[in-house]
Amino acid sequence: MDSASRGLKEVTLVVAGELPLGPPLMSAVGETAKRDLERLKVKVLPNSKVSDATQKKGKTIIELNGGKRTLTADLFIPAFGVIPNTGFLPKEMLDNAGFVKQTSSLRVDGHKNIYVVST
Repeated sequence: MDSASRGLKEVTLVVAGELPLGPPLMSAVGETAKRDLERLKVKVLPNSKVSDATQKKGKTIIELNGGKRTLTADLFIPAFGVIPNTGFLPKEMLDNAGFVKQTSSLRVDGHKNIYVVST
């Protein structure tokens, strides 16, 4: 029985570089993040970029690297660009500019186990 038939979801992280959390962060940070994500069963796709995303029958079809690969997703959260993609978060987590409020330790303000990194 696969994970989808047990009600579990697969999580895939599309990463433009070799590692998540690339420059300006140290490569050791990216390596640790990748290792921790994989330990949590997150599939990391390095050196990949989303070139298109379309809705079809309640799913999102995601085209990577100009169509060299496609993914089908129940949920797609584009997390790139210069404007924060935080519209799905509760307003109390955001500052006036739409960025996640965070402490100096990268913890989301008011939350014990939620962290955010922006580069």
